[in-house]
Amino acid sequence: MGRKRIMETIFLGLWIMIAVILFVHYNKKYNNPVKIPDKLKIKNNLELNKIYDIKRITVLSGDSFDVVIYDDVESRLLSKLNLTAVADSKNVVLKLLNNSTNPKIKLTKKDNDGKWVVDILLTSEEKEINLSEWLVRQNLVYK
Repeated sequence: MGRKRIMETIFLGLWIMIAVILFVHYNKKYNNPVKIPDKLKIKNNLELNKIYDIKRITVLSGDSFDVVIYDDVESRLLSKLNLTAVADSKNVVLKLLNNSTNPKIKLTKKDNDGKWVVDILLTSEEKEINLSEWLVRQNLVYK
């Protein structure tokens, strides 16, 4: 094989590699956002003062939560308590939630920012606990 033939083979190989990289980069499936499942759609007509069972709860801060509730469509809610918890309360709230059972949420009102003001009810050591009252007793709120 001559030197010219080797250079042609290398040049052709580089073009094939560039074509593969461009194909992968511009393929539509590569850049698509992750889709939210249909069953996590937000239901607009939730009832105030009704108690819903919680399917999943993510603690964003000591007084702010991302909650999926059990209703006919498993709605997802951004929610907050009616008080402001101190910055260090997140880990304490996580520990309480991990050691409790039967979480429920009561929708109090909906704020203009789209978040629901809620009461979160838990069962811990066979006692019913309101999370807001528990935070006050633990001295984890701003007064």
